[in-house]
Amino acid sequence: MLSCLLAAAVTTAPGPLSLLPKPQNLSVKGGAPFVFAASSKVLDQGDFDADEHLKTIIRDASGISLDSGSGSKIIFRRANTGGEESYRLSVSQTEIVIEAAEDAGAFYAVQTLRQLLPADIEDGRTSKQLSIPQLEIEDEPITEWRGMMMDESRHFFGVEYTKRFIDWLALHKMNVFHWHLVDDGGWRMEVDAYPKLTSIGAWREDTGGVWPGGNWNFGNIRYIMSEGQAKPYGGFYSKEEIRDIVKYAADRHVTVVPEIEMPGHCLPATISYPYLRCDNVAESEHVGYTPTNVFCAGKESTFEFLETVLEETMELFPSEFIHIGADEVWKGHWENCDSCAKRMSDEDLADTHELQSWFVRRMERFLSKNGRRLIGWDEILEGGLAPGATVMSWRGVSGGIAAAKQGRDVIMSPTSHCYFDYAYNNISTEKVYGFNPIVDGLDTDEERSHILGGQANVWTEWISSVDRAEYMIFPRMIALAETLWTAEDQKSWPDFQNRLMPYFERLDALEIDYHPMNPALKETAILFDGSTTIDVPGAKQMPWALHWTRDGSDPTGDSPRYTKPLKVTKPGTYKFVYVMKSGLTSDIQTVDVQQFSAKPPSKLSMGLRMSAYTGTWDLLPDFSTLKPEYTVTVDGVGTAFKPQDDAYALLLKGWLKAPADGLYNFRIGSDDGSRLRIGGALIVDHDGPHGHTEKAGAIRLKKGLYPIRVEMFEIGGGDSLSLRWSGPGFTMKPINPEYLWH
Repeated sequence: MLSCLLAAAVTTAPGPLSLLPKPQNLSVKGGAPFVFAASSKVLDQGDFDADEHLKTIIRDASGISLDSGSGSKIIFRRANTGGEESYRLSVSQTEIVIEAAEDAGAFYAVQTLRQLLPADIEDGRTSKQLSIPQLEIEDEPITEWRGMMMDESRHFFGVEYTKRFIDWLALHKMNVFHWHLVDDGGWRMEVDAYPKLTSIGAWREDTGGVWPGGNWNFGNIRYIMSEGQAKPYGGFYSKEEIRDIVKYAADRHVTVVPEIEMPGHCLPATISYPYLRCDNVAESEHVGYTPTNVFCAGKESTFEFLETVLEETMELFPSEFIHIGADEVWKGHWENCDSCAKRMSDEDLADTHELQSWFVRRMERFLSKNGRRLIGWDEILEGGLAPGATVMSWRGVSGGIAAAKQGRDVIMSPTSHCYFDYAYNNISTEKVYGFNPIVDGLDTDEERSHILGGQANVWTEWISSVDRAEYMIFPRMIALAETLWTAEDQKSWPDFQNRLMPYFERLDALEIDYHPMNPALKETAILFDGSTTIDVPGAKQMPWALHWTRDGSDPTGDSPRYTKPLKVTKPGTYKFVYVMKSGLTSDIQTVDVQQFSAKPPSKLSMGLRMSAYTGTWDLLPDFSTLKPEYTVTVDGVGTAFKPQDDAYALLLKGWLKAPADGLYNFRIGSDDGSRLRIGGALIVDHDGPHGHTEKAGAIRLKKGLYPIRVEMFEIGGGDSLSLRWSGPGFTMKPINPEYLWH
């Protein structure tokens, strides 16, 4: 059926219909629209549950009941439309016909109708006419797993917000709610057999909020062991509340997949029940983070505990899948634990990587015996993949590719596109829209068939409120919904933007605190000689005011308003921001404008000069005040000649050869801070402590040589540095040595 849908032509009405995600096949007709009136009536000929949902939408918006009229009709019919989530929607002046094979398809047809109605129906009663243009839609998703994960371990939201979250998923035809209930930040699910998991493990010391306003720190998590010890932060869901939420989601065709972390990220469990940790952990270490956030893999009591917890989990959650996490497992105690050593000897395991694999395989067998399927983050590949396990690939897509090639199912959720706790400057809405879970590297249809779909994750270390969560989720979730529903050849970023702009009115009516689109600057830096122009494409079409400054200060709603391209004759740092009526703003976008006339030396050698420094910094240092430990020539941008693993900085300098005139895009990646300058202009500023992420910038260059400067510092933990570019005639890739000189 899907191939037939995709083969059909798509026509559009004057002014795009604000349907998100975009249907596979949409044909808009002329003529008078269908109007919901007091004489309209729903006829459910297919015994669906979606008819009551439609009645509720219309009744709440207009007071019309759709129960007893004798005029225009809304007809629901069972029909063989393809998959269980497919539907047909036909609208004439007097009749709406919804055809679907299963309840889910009929429900999604109703969501399409909802989006076709005026946005202010979301406020309740509307004075506008409730009408639908005449059209034909045939539609079904391209992926079966269209998910969002919400982390409630680190920030507890509660029942009301969780139901709102589910409503957002349903409106945008997403069908999986991955509920992260257990991690080091707190245990959020009531377990009858182990009441301390919630009497102790759900409550940690309130340290005053989250970064930057407070001091959330993995090494500073303190659980409250007795009443009155400290101000508590946390909460948990009772079994009654969980059953209510699971049913609420099921009524909206959303499956709730719980995550119960093991063998790592289990600090609240080992705090509440210390016998679950390895014997070599001192009692005094029980308040810290890494010393006790791993279950002992050698004790049978660990598995008695986990199997009991999972039995109660399965009783609450009917989903086929149960997520066990299994990521970022610190194996230090396993390596010095007599019980774990005996386990490895008894099971003929070579090392603790194989011990983790054995742990996951044992839990997979337990879940399989109970008719469920195990999901884990891509670390479950290490040491050998459990036979029935499904991999959620987050460290890029390579883990997902490896699992699919082994014939295992995969959900793609890479940090590059799907981590919605990352700033919009790192993962923009446009970048999310470019996500495709069916990645290069899968060679056969059989391998590609194992990609179930994708999801985004909302980690909440730095999210301190509902408003902040909404701001980080929207509109990126809408972009994700379309990329997981709509066929790749039907997608277009400009078309998506055209449909998204009027949709912001619906988000306003839903009282969602969304992130406005960032100013769409083509370049982050400009080199000029004489004069130049800064243009912000699409600014006039946006529903918000664009403001700017040219002295490097941050623009506000009181700053000059952008109305036309700016002519520039002097160097400066230009900043742009969209300001909403509510006062919320987009991210500030910066263009560093510099005059350039530097000429390279007459003699150059291949490579860059890299100077290494030791010291501890929270931000990139002033290198002019430092004396390097040594300086060497390198053939690329990286950390191959770093002075030590932690607490160091690198400065790379030389000349970059631009092979042709045109726009060059750069992506610098680092753990921790980094910065890129070309011709003295700041292309990318990726400063500050953070894990490995990439940040992008762009500049238009003429063919020739330009000074290049790369700065980087590492404060501790993992370290990395990379630089990629694309330009006229070539796609994004590392910079080859032939383009780097000194």
